[in-house]
Amino acid sequence: MTFVRERSFSRFARETQALNKVVGIADLAVWHTAHTFFHEIAPTTIKRLLTGSGKASKEAVASALAQYLGQYAYATNDESDAAATGIAWLIQNELIPSQNRKEVLDNDQSTV
Repeated sequence: MTFVRERSFSRFARETQALNKVVGIADLAVWHTAHTFFHEIAPTTIKRLLTGSGKASKEAVASALAQYLGQYAYATNDESDAAATGIAWLIQNELIPSQNRKEVLDNDQSTV
């Protein structure tokens, strides 16, 4: 079993710290239940893996998801973020190939 999530960032420090306490409790529950570790992926890494740019907009990331999951109308940004996190983890761990042209070119050059 693998547990993957997007790494938090502190746009609103006080609120983020409070949420991270809840996340810590969730982590503990996952460990006690499944004895598994979680993997975090930074938002910029997710964006880069899916779009080629670590500064891509949420809309660009959701659009890039169509290459992997087909066209889908996400109800919220949280839905597309969750899907993007899972796809990014699969790409990062080479379980699926990157559909991002820039990422493919970078990988091809690294093997030369």
